[in-house]
Amino acid sequence: MNIPFSSFQFSAFRRQYLDPIVNALRDRIIRWGRKLETQSVSFMILLGVAVGVSVGYTAIFYEKLIDFFEFLFFDLLAGGLQIYQGYIFLLPLIPIFGNLIVSWIIGRFAPENHGHSVPEIMLAVAKKGGILSARVGLLKGLSTAIAIGSGVSVGREGPIVSIGATIGSNVGQMLKMSSNGLKVMVGCGAAAGISAMFNAPLAGVVYAIEIVLGRFTINSFSPVIVSSVLAAAISRAYLGNFPAFNIPMYELVSHWELIFYSILGIIAGGVSVFFIRTLYWVDDQFQRMIATREAKAILGGLILGVVGIFFPQIFGVGYDTTNDVLFNRMELKLMLILLLLKPVMTSVSLGSGSTGGIFAPSLFIGAMLGGAFGMILNVLFPAVTANPGAYALVGMTAVVAGTTHGPMTAIITLFEMTNSYQIILPLMIAGILSTIVSRQLHSESIYTEKLLRRGVRIQQGSDISILERIQLRDIMQTEFKVFQDDEPVANILHYVEEHRSDNFPVVDAAGKFAGMISFQELRDVFLRKELHQFLIASDIAVRDTITLSPQLSLLEALYAFEIRNQEVLPVVGEQDASQVVGLVSRSDIMSRYRQELLLEAKQIEPLA
Repeated sequence: MNIPFSSFQFSAFRRQYLDPIVNALRDRIIRWGRKLETQSVSFMILLGVAVGVSVGYTAIFYEKLIDFFEFLFFDLLAGGLQIYQGYIFLLPLIPIFGNLIVSWIIGRFAPENHGHSVPEIMLAVAKKGGILSARVGLLKGLSTAIAIGSGVSVGREGPIVSIGATIGSNVGQMLKMSSNGLKVMVGCGAAAGISAMFNAPLAGVVYAIEIVLGRFTINSFSPVIVSSVLAAAISRAYLGNFPAFNIPMYELVSHWELIFYSILGIIAGGVSVFFIRTLYWVDDQFQRMIATREAKAILGGLILGVVGIFFPQIFGVGYDTTNDVLFNRMELKLMLILLLLKPVMTSVSLGSGSTGGIFAPSLFIGAMLGGAFGMILNVLFPAVTANPGAYALVGMTAVVAGTTHGPMTAIITLFEMTNSYQIILPLMIAGILSTIVSRQLHSESIYTEKLLRRGVRIQQGSDISILERIQLRDIMQTEFKVFQDDEPVANILHYVEEHRSDNFPVVDAAGKFAGMISFQELRDVFLRKELHQFLIASDIAVRDTITLSPQLSLLEALYAFEIRNQEVLPVVGEQDASQVVGLVSRSDIMSRYRQELLLEAKQIEPLA
């Protein structure tokens, strides 16, 4: 019997039965937490324990779910197709079918899940106070498991990061934590996800701080570490104490190799940019040329399936293929072909409406690049080069660093897998050089590019697009006191005592800007009363002060404040740069930034 259960009915059921239970539990935890000074380090660490354990077990379930769908699609379904003559040419039906299911789930229940999901977490941290939807996180895991199980060429790390971050966010939301507390919980979940997937707890911590949170704070460090360690411990207990890749031991054969690794890092930077641009170019073509979700899913699955007939290595996450390269079990020609195919097939997968991560594809591409590069070097310089697998490992680090603009994450992840100091120098050199080259060729990472296309620029965990769209003319102070350059300092100090103001432009007899007097200069002369009658404004004014133009953005103004460590800077006329038309302070800029964030935050619904 078909019993309909609409979203409206579920909402009513939740309000009547679930919400009272959840609220009672939440209130009890909050009261208990207040005894520990809610959001103190101790309380945050305890919550980090809860998040780490939850994400650890969720990661195990997620792994098993992927295995189930791989069995369903490639054992049962593909096995059923073998009864037909020429069944190999029916292989594209599998990714088509999987793509259609994923496309329907995303379109019907979670449009936010289209593409890779780490940018959504970065956006939540920068603009939404760490608020993530439980519904979106749950469906992200399900849809990605189906996608990978049906051979779609994506990674599994991004989705588990999304799931982990969602768990952390919703724990914080239930406890009515502040936005800072929510962000820490998001970082805990993201770290736990990476830690459980790669069996690399240190990499999880660095990933959360470098990519997700964008900044390091003492208060966030301890709970993030605890979450990451516990998730790794649970993963090891159930899935085994071994890394995602079976990596043999490598050594630096010759110091000449550092030059080769440097060249590899530079090339990897270019390959990373190729991957980023291909990903978004293909997505643009699908959006521009094909109207319906179903048509996109069918075309994407068809392309993937046809290519997979001849090169099945492009199906799924590709860990087995990557291991083949690390153990030197692949020919040069095939590595070069897969180096070109993988970024295109991942782009087709995501552009056609599927969902998944880009971390594993970046590792795959890096392995192909490094393996091919190492094999060529082995032929040219056999006496001074390690086996190609070592170069594949370094290539993996370099491409991940170049695509994510997170060199520390890439270096620590691969170093933690090898646990060998012999390879650390090549990893560091190639990772840093790849990041530098990638940033020079393409300023945005593969994550931030997605947000930039929506008008949002994320830098160090903050939305700097707000600072870019507001000009100084909108916030500058237009009423201020100006002193002539021959004004006695005694008069200036008397004015400060009466008006509680301590930043003044100084002008000459012609009214042209001649410098700035700030609290720093006034403090230096205040106690030396014997000099007051001899000094004038020009004696203490800072003449090389940076001046700002009214049409500058707040972001450009902040850069000027960093160059000149002053709290207040003068704004001069657009037509006549010698005329002071306003003053702006660093606190004015940050106050306006916070106001804009609050206005946008009013549109956010928690626990959606």
